[in-house]
Amino acid sequence: MATIDAAEGAVPIPPRYWWLKRLSLAGAVLVFLLVGLRLYWGYEADRRLERAREEIRDKGLAATVDEINAGLDAVADENNAALLIEKAMAQLVFTSSTGLTIDSFLDDPLAYVYDDDVARELLNKNAVVLDLIHQARFKPEVAWSARLPANTPGALQRNVAKLLWFAGTQQRLTHDDRAAVRTIHDGVAFSDSVAEYPALISNMTAWACEGLILTLVEDLDSSISAKPAPTLYGLDQPEIRADVKALIDALLDESRMRRTSVDAYHAESLRSFQYIEKLDEVGASAALGSSRWLDVPFWILAQPCHVLDAEGAIRLNGVVGIATSLPDWPSANALISPETEEFSLLTSVRRPLSISSFGSWRRTYRSATGQLFRMVATRRMAAIALAIRLYQHDHGARPTTLDALVPEYFDALPSDPFDAEGGAIRLGTSSGFAVLYSIGENGVDDGGTEARRGFRFSGMREGDFVFALEGREKWRKTRRGLGLGEASEHEDHEEHRER
Repeated sequence: MATIDAAEGAVPIPPRYWWLKRLSLAGAVLVFLLVGLRLYWGYEADRRLERAREEIRDKGLAATVDEINAGLDAVADENNAALLIEKAMAQLVFTSSTGLTIDSFLDDPLAYVYDDDVARELLNKNAVVLDLIHQARFKPEVAWSARLPANTPGALQRNVAKLLWFAGTQQRLTHDDRAAVRTIHDGVAFSDSVAEYPALISNMTAWACEGLILTLVEDLDSSISAKPAPTLYGLDQPEIRADVKALIDALLDESRMRRTSVDAYHAESLRSFQYIEKLDEVGASAALGSSRWLDVPFWILAQPCHVLDAEGAIRLNGVVGIATSLPDWPSANALISPETEEFSLLTSVRRPLSISSFGSWRRTYRSATGQLFRMVATRRMAAIALAIRLYQHDHGARPTTLDALVPEYFDALPSDPFDAEGGAIRLGTSSGFAVLYSIGENGVDDGGTEARRGFRFSGMREGDFVFALEGREKWRKTRRGLGLGEASEHEDHEEHRER
């Protein structure tokens, strides 16, 4: 410490600590810059989110969840198919008096016949349910009682699909041809109605329901060898033939499926807006009311991250919505691949203010988009299978090539949505059975070798998507006997768990 001479009344001179003053000044400047950065960060996040909303408005689409709900509220009851379906779901009887459920028949469809007491009991108890579902097919609009952001009762909807499959199976086993075709048509319309609720989970539930229903078309043809043509299925009767042609037309009309997919992704975008609004309200109050002192600064810092996540999700939904409207899977997959400009922008370091993993979102959306195109392929193969049945009735045998169906039954063969070159659905054999098949996600013609079932969220599925022409259950049992069967449910879940 420096001092003044004692003779002059020396007093200590305090040190000036210039380094401390410099540090304090630097700290104040740093705090000022951080506050400014946080304010700009929040402003930029809000600006991006509002720009995304304006782009939605510019397209003439609903810009809020409330606007979508208002459209649902405007549907008149007398035009509303969902009211009849919800009434049917409330009356559905899934379990017999013996404790046997419809799921028991799903496990082995060939083990039960119509004169079984349990089968008759379940069908009799659900006669009103089946009639309500049939009536719903002719209603022009669908507005479920649920309102966004809630979801519809997917489990009950799947149970209705199981009932329709069960009824159609019993009708097939007893050769009640017209009833079976009507049930399939009712099931297709029911599945489309499930997808009308604007939510991605509803779309996926609808595809699961329709996939189950369309196995009935595979099994319709399983009885072809049971009785000789031409009287089988009553296709010599004009009204039954008209029913089959109407079902073919319904399967090939994909406009509703495409529209509901686009609507679902748009609704997911609006949920993101609502999420941010709710987060601002609930998150701030929760942080301020918390006893943990770090919650408040964490909320202040994290809030723009959530806003940017929502903005990114909205743009992601827009891109995937466009992909679902494209004619084939290769085009859709190219649009939502990580190499595209939109997705590289979402996932690269050029979005450092976001904390979400858009890569995982892309994989989830890619999987959902793949499911849509698999459903498109299944519908087209089901339509061709029905046309083959008409051809067999008219000519006494199946066509040796699908080209024989043109122009009498199709103006042009339905294309394979997985074929980048626009090739048609193929006819082949698998384990000695006649099958239709699509080349699948890998884009390779594997000659009708079925894709392995399971949770394939990453990478391409290997193999083709196969539609049996002589009964799916007989074909699957033969494949399992040859050691070529699908993966077991246990193996599927083990693969999913490992991933």
